[in-house]
Amino acid sequence: MRIISVLNQKGGVGKTTTSVNLAVGYANDGYKVLLIDADPQGNASRCFFDDYHKLDYNKFAEFKVEDRTDQYETASELRKMLLSYTNKKDINDLLQKEADAEECIHSTKVENLDIVPSFGARLIETVTFLQNNGAQGKPVYNVLKGSLRKALKKNGYDLVIIDNAPTFNLITVNSLYASDEILIPLKVGIYELDGFVSTCKEISNFNDAYGKDIDFKILITMMQRGNRPDYKKFVEEIRYLFPNRVYASTIGYQDAVVNRTSMKQEFLVNHDSNVGDDYRSLVKELEEENMKEAQ
Repeated sequence: MRIISVLNQKGGVGKTTTSVNLAVGYANDGYKVLLIDADPQGNASRCFFDDYHKLDYNKFAEFKVEDRTDQYETASELRKMLLSYTNKKDINDLLQKEADAEECIHSTKVENLDIVPSFGARLIETVTFLQNNGAQGKPVYNVLKGSLRKALKKNGYDLVIIDNAPTFNLITVNSLYASDEILIPLKVGIYELDGFVSTCKEISNFNDAYGKDIDFKILITMMQRGNRPDYKKFVEEIRYLFPNRVYASTIGYQDAVVNRTSMKQEFLVNHDSNVGDDYRSLVKELEEENMKEAQ
């Protein structure tokens, strides 16, 4: 079993898109896959569940609160209402030990693909929960790994992908501690280098603090099509600076395709397009890595 954390402290680099399409691509090829949504925004979860779609504008217009003098309390009541549209246990229940792993793992519309979702931005509360436990001297870095151990073995997953938030906190620590390797999506651009460097530094600090030796590989993402010499120079320099740590596959970007698949709730890896080809190539590259390691 291979456990990969997808991580970058810079947002907008295709992190969740990569996590979801890599998971779907592997599942398409017959592998048993678990996707873990460790991002409070829950964007990966929204790709597979339409719970919130049950709330339409008419139902929302009927929502009322008795006291509207405290805007924060109103927001809290609104969140409760949103959460009432899903009764699924998620990663927060798992990390706060309010449910076991089997209750938090849900099948999806994609054959061979399960997910531990994230709903309602509760991961912020979960971080506080872990911090409080840490203050009491309890180990809080291995909660995710410990909670999943039996379920991973029982369900026979070939691949586990963890989609992380663009931050570094105790949730991220749990993700990395449970992982075998890290995939860093890197969008071509000078400004994106800062987030990448910060991510590398955090990984190094994590390895030192927890006695781990997790390595990372880089995936070039959101490459604009056409003859772009500057982009080519950027990729060549990254490959030079990080030999054997950059995937041969690169992920392009096409506005029309991304928007069309998003609106139809389709997956890019299933789409007949250049971007779809890119993700299928990435899946194939990782599968070939697995075969080499197994030999």
